[in-house]
Amino acid sequence: MRYLPHQIYLMALRGRESMHGRPLPSKEEALLRLRRLTGQDFGLAPAAWSAWIKVNRKGLYKRGEQRS
Repeated sequence: MRYLPHQIYLMALRGRESMHGRPLPSKEEALLRLRRLTGQDFGLAPAAWSAWIKVNRKGLYKRGEQRS
């Protein structure tokens, strides 16, 4: 199964440390990457991130899109 970056970051926020023998980012790094990807900030709350991503998934990976 192929995981998208936001899925990996959410796993890290939930406390998972590795996947298939490879380390996942720290919670702090995952938070930073989610902020950059989405332009949002829900802190270390994976449920809030998941809810936002569920509603906004279609525009998450549009190429060339500028996020403020």
